[in-house]
Amino acid sequence: EALRSNSRNLSTVTLAAWTRFGEGDRVQARKFALLSPPQFPPTAYILAATGQRTETLRRLDEAARQNPAASMLNTNRGFAMMGLRDTAAAIDALEGATNAGEIWPSIQPVTDPMFDDLRNNARFVSLLKRVGLSANGAGPTPGPIDRR
Repeated sequence: EALRSNSRNLSTVTLAAWTRFGEGDRVQARKFALLSPPQFPPTAYILAATGQRTETLRRLDEAARQNPAASMLNTNRGFAMMGLRDTAAAIDALEGATNAGEIWPSIQPVTDPMFDDLRNNARFVSLLKRVGLSANGAGPTPGPIDRR
């Protein structure tokens, strides 16, 4: 119903894309992800994970050109790189997001399968600790949070 009443609503489009992706319908997931703006991490991941490498990279460049000071550019790149299964680039971007104070751990739970390729990487485990999450991402780490 929400898609019929407003097929351009970002929440609706994102939920539709994730639902279709979770159901294994990559074609419909991609269709809905393409309706989102270029700088939106969840749909950047879906576009990349559904094989749209060229379009994903084009949209990352477009987002950076449109607003180079935007607050989620690193997060967007990190999510896209996870979808492209480029672990090193994903962690580089998420480290940049953390350094910039972006709220990437709040966008998608780090327990989500999209993070599976990163989960056993020592840099990612260290990054989780920096943002106050345990190594499994399920809860807070004891002690102060190091945002440096």
